[in-house]
Amino acid sequence: MLNTSVISVFKTFSRDEIKRFEEFLLSPYYNKKSVLVNLFKIIKKHEPEYNSSLLERKKIWNKLYRDKDFNYGVMKNLIYDLGKAADKFIELQNYESNEKLSGLILMQEQMERNLNTAFEKSFKAYNSQLSEMKQDNEYFYYQYRILKMEREFTSHLDNAKAEKRIDEEKEIEFLTLFYLNECADIYNSLLVNGSYVNKDFKNDNLNLFIDFMDRFDHGFKEITGCSLLNLKIILDKNNDSDYIRLKNIFINNSFKFSSSFNSNLGLTLMEYCNRSIMNGKTDFVKEMYEISLYVFENSLLMNDKGGYLNPNVFNQLVSTACSLKKFDWVKQFIKENIEKIHPEYRDKFYNFAFVTLNFKMKKYSEAMEYVSKMEVKSAMDHVSVKRYQLMIYYESGYTDELYSLIDAFKSFISKNKKLTESVKLQAGNFIYFIRKFSDVKFRYFLEDKITISKLESELIQSEVINKVWLLEKIQELNN
Repeated sequence: MLNTSVISVFKTFSRDEIKRFEEFLLSPYYNKKSVLVNLFKIIKKHEPEYNSSLLERKKIWNKLYRDKDFNYGVMKNLIYDLGKAADKFIELQNYESNEKLSGLILMQEQMERNLNTAFEKSFKAYNSQLSEMKQDNEYFYYQYRILKMEREFTSHLDNAKAEKRIDEEKEIEFLTLFYLNECADIYNSLLVNGSYVNKDFKNDNLNLFIDFMDRFDHGFKEITGCSLLNLKIILDKNNDSDYIRLKNIFINNSFKFSSSFNSNLGLTLMEYCNRSIMNGKTDFVKEMYEISLYVFENSLLMNDKGGYLNPNVFNQLVSTACSLKKFDWVKQFIKENIEKIHPEYRDKFYNFAFVTLNFKMKKYSEAMEYVSKMEVKSAMDHVSVKRYQLMIYYESGYTDELYSLIDAFKSFISKNKKLTESVKLQAGNFIYFIRKFSDVKFRYFLEDKITISKLESELIQSEVINKVWLLEKIQELNN
């Protein structure tokens, strides 16, 4: 069976791309080897998995050359040439779909060939296209590039009137805005991923960058303000005023921003809410609900391919709405929107939604039924299932099952290498507190009032999953 890079490429092709690639191979401008067309026709019969035993080099050779002995070198070269053709096809696909890039290349050629009238026509159409473009880092880049091209074109004309068209200051502004927002995006990724920990990270440079970004005078305060505030609330995890500012700019200006920029902002705001909830700020449950609802209603965080609803937004809306006791709303929301989640994840999030709903409604046996239906495909799925099982056992008073699962879950967390250190910390703390609470609740003594007080103080300071529920349980133990 073929196990080559070209097969890996073909596995990414859609049905339409398979068809167009064959048409590409049939074009003598791109391919003059008819044998490559025949080779591809043999291979494509086995899409999409391409794992048939018929895809073995000698068997393919016998179909290509019935009267010739197998030649490994020739076969190897054919596969290599087919791979190069596939690479060229992908390259052209990208070029044709990226109108902004292809437009710049066309104008560059028109300018170098002194096709001034054609250039002016293309330039006008290009500017019209940019005027419809949503704002993000690319927006500033292409605005800079078109102004740069206009300056270069005008310099060839040697015309005083044409010179007045040039706006160098605006060109510098767009270049600077591209640089600032691109750097902010890189810093954002660096801080969120925590990769700066193992690098020689110069925090002074970041502070200088933030200071310059804050003072730079330009006409795009909203989008750059979002990039700046995005950084600030990652650096200062308790800056609620910057969170509110970012939220307000986002809600009032998201219609101007690109889908990718809106997705990043939505995720940042949701992550801030989640972190705040984890730190015991229960008022941020409502904030999380409002942000998630806004993102959902305005389709600002859809999955890239197929237009499916981001399951994390679905999950956050179910969870926060349940915490706000909007149970009827949640039932209707699940019914109307579960089909919008990608089929691969649909059952998982359907069951998880009803686990959450029934648990919040204190229907613990029904919640456990949905837990039993959940298919565990990853380490994080395991964490989600086990924490709900623990909470259900705790609420239901199933002490034997509770203590047994606590020990098993603790062992899983400590040994699993696929979980991040952050998840291990938060889940480990959850196990710690639910064991302590269980010791008090099911083995209660009066002197444990002191223990409860200490546990409450410890809980407030800890980073832990399901913190709102744990805070409710500590209050119950206090009463």
